[in-house]
Amino acid sequence: MASEIQQSVLEMTFPDLVAVALKRKWTSEKVVGMLKSRILRDQKYLTYRSAKGAHTAYDDITATDLPMLALAAALLLPEHP
Repeated sequence: MASEIQQSVLEMTFPDLVAVALKRKWTSEKVVGMLKSRILRDQKYLTYRSAKGAHTAYDDITATDLPMLALAAALLLPEHP
């Protein structure tokens, strides 16, 4: 069962989530770091799933999202790579 904090995030709209990030004073550098961490976490997850021989539609979605997350991080950088 989700905690109260997790549950409140689950019920938020996109603008609400943006407002939370702005309230926390997240900088573009902070967000880039978080996106990079998410990419690494998802890659480890997919590697683990593959090693177990497990596969779901969520794995496909996660793999599809990796380039999007990388591009989002790159677009936040002062100079795009």
